[in-house]
Amino acid sequence: MGKYAILIVLALVFSMLTYSQALRNALLISNNRAVTTYSQNQAQNIAQSVLMVAINGINGESQNLSVPESDGLFAYPSTDGFQEWEEMHGSYNLKIYNQADTLLLVEATGRFEETQYRATAGLLPGAGGWNPIFDQAVHTENWLELTGSSTIKGHASTNSTAYHSVDLWWSTRIDSSLFIGPGGNPETVVNQRNFQQGNVGQGVFVMPEERTYPMPEFPQYPPKNLYGSSVYLQGSQSRTLNPNEYDGYYIPEISVQSNTTLTINVGDTDRTLHVGSFNIQQGHVHFVGNGKVDLYVENNLTLGGSSTVNNDGEMNNLFMYYGGPGKVDFKGNTRFNGGVYAKTADVDLGGSNNLRGTIITGGNEVKIEGGAAAFSRVIYAPNAFVRLSGSATVYGAVIADSFEAVGNSHVIYDPEFDSDIPDLEGDDDNNNYQVLFWY
Repeated sequence: MGKYAILIVLALVFSMLTYSQALRNALLISNNRAVTTYSQNQAQNIAQSVLMVAINGINGESQNLSVPESDGLFAYPSTDGFQEWEEMHGSYNLKIYNQADTLLLVEATGRFEETQYRATAGLLPGAGGWNPIFDQAVHTENWLELTGSSTIKGHASTNSTAYHSVDLWWSTRIDSSLFIGPGGNPETVVNQRNFQQGNVGQGVFVMPEERTYPMPEFPQYPPKNLYGSSVYLQGSQSRTLNPNEYDGYYIPEISVQSNTTLTINVGDTDRTLHVGSFNIQQGHVHFVGNGKVDLYVENNLTLGGSSTVNNDGEMNNLFMYYGGPGKVDFKGNTRFNGGVYAKTADVDLGGSNNLRGTIITGGNEVKIEGGAAAFSRVIYAPNAFVRLSGSATVYGAVIADSFEAVGNSHVIYDPEFDSDIPDLEGDDDNNNYQVLFWY
């Protein structure tokens, strides 16, 4: 072999050794990043779980947790110590500061291996009302099933401990953690059909106690002291309703059809629109002004065709309370920009519908089908079977009795919610603490 050939061979060997070392370094860095991310996520899971338990304890929803005296501090197990949590393979510290009886500052620190994460909430004393915490993508009282290529992007939980009450098919995914009911066995409760890689990104854990999500009280309708005139629009008609025509009045029916437009002048003051029937079939309802509107619909609700309600307005400026028996059925290619509370009705969002705002229902079923999308702080349906199918997507959180996602449907959790929840009363004695902030 000539000297040039020897030099070439040596150069190749050197290049291969250098490449191999670079590859090992890259893999090492990648593994270190993965371990660091996993540790951070686990520490965060511990902190947020402890914070939730603490808030429930303060409000007496679980084991009561004593509130320190004014300007006092409660620390567990001590100011700087950590309590082991075997089920989560880590430890935690909890502090509660009573700031002059005007604010409770609750701090939970989770520790996993050498990584720590702190979660903090501010509680307003004596505020009462309904103010649940939505810190996960999906929570169910009973079973949870994902089929097809459906995903949950965010944490998920269930109070169930029944055999295979969580069923995750081969191509499905929960990208964060999954929590099951107290005393449950992850090996029997969760059926991960992707036995090679698993279907849960950050592991399965056992909750220390069940999560509770009570229904809020449905508000009373405004009194019918004054009756206004019904509104019927069709053909080429259009109309504007001014506050002196509807605010403080009961309007038997609003019907907007044939691609006509009803403009409701709100102004800069919060208003109430109280109707018997709200029938929007291929029509458009605009709200003009900066004030907020509470829309009460007592009997019948229809929204179909390519109708729009508040499509060009702020979602937090409209909230509808519907007490009728018929289903909340958004058909066709409708757009509804605002929140909805259906007292007992089921909810069906299909086609290419788009709803932006909180959904609350005391009904038994919520269906989001086809290409429909809900941009909601929460779909709050603790008594209902919630089903996503087709390519349906929920951007927000889901609270359900049971949950199923089939096809290519997704729940995508985002802690930076844009939609507000309404100021509603709970079933308690109104002496609870209200969550003012959480970070």
